Amino acid sequence: MLIARSEGDVYVGAASHAMAGFAHQAPSLFDHVMSLIGIRAQTTQEPPSKTDGLGKASGGLRERSPRASRVLEMSVYTQSALHRHRTLALVPGIGAVWAAAAM
Repeated sequence: MLIARSEGDVYVGAASHAMAGFAHQAPSLFDHVMSLIGIRAQTTQEPPSKTDGLGKASGGLRERSPRASRVLEMSVYTQSALHRHRTLALVPGIGAVWAAAAM
């Protein structure tokens, strides 16, 4: 017998989780707010990059863009969402350390 198990949604970052919750709780208001700020927040006045790989393949197979910006290779939030059992197993230990530090 095959038992199907839902894995649930994984949100990359707390902002995406908050937006999904907002959209679920107040869909019409969320649509209105996103129509006002959503597109503007994702666009820039800079001309399109010639190496973005959207129009045609860039050919370099680069993992990162040529822009100099900080990149986090791992998110503690996403790792805790993906590994809920491990995260919950750590909670008592973290609570004990916190309680010991407060004494």
